[in-house]
Amino acid sequence: MKRSAAILSFLLCLVLTPLTARAEPAIAIIGHTTDYGTISYPVISGLANERAEQRINHAISRIVSAWTCDDNDPNPEELRLKYLRENRKNFSFSAASTVRLIDSHFFSFTTGTDYYCGGPHPGESYDGYTFDINSGKVISLDDLLAPELQGEALTKFLVTGHKFVNSCMDETGKNDMADTYDPETFPNEYWGFYRTSGSIVFIPPLPHAVWACLEEFPVSLDALKPYLRQ
Repeated sequence: MKRSAAILSFLLCLVLTPLTARAEPAIAIIGHTTDYGTISYPVISGLANERAEQRINHAISRIVSAWTCDDNDPNPEELRLKYLRENRKNFSFSAASTVRLIDSHFFSFTTGTDYYCGGPHPGESYDGYTFDINSGKVISLDDLLAPELQGEALTKFLVTGHKFVNSCMDETGKNDMADTYDPETFPNEYWGFYRTSGSIVFIPPLPHAVWACLEEFPVSLDALKPYLRQ
């Protein structure tokens, strides 16, 4: 009898192990070289909800499709096509992604890009992306924060008391960023963000002229607790 019970237990383990493995999410960072440079991006697998997994990976594919100097306009003007043909060899576009969180609720990553696709100056960006791993939905700040901590209120909340580590000083030693973050003129609705295990990290929408002054605004979930929706 004991031997039969042991065999039955072993067989049950064989049957249930694949199901358990399927419920463990995994992230792979995919890197490859394009015509313009090297890019990397995450692909998620092992979610219990396969539809959510597909939605997330499909959304990431759409994000990655924009990492190029090619014109995505299906009907570009002839002048633009001529410019692309003549200058393409000088263009570059690189992107590097970092996973910030994967837990039972959220999957979050950031991507930094550097590119030159023509014009007087190169460009760069730093963006955060967060997904609900149970539904595959892209999470926005509206999903996370109550209305009373949106727009100008969010900018005031983040900037008040923030110690600027990467401050940009003018010739008199004044921190220029104080004027940049004026809620009345700042593009308050465009704060980016990503989730970590204990915080929401906010990314300011800085203009190109002060991009070198970019720094993150991490806020603990405890500090945000009165305003959190999820």
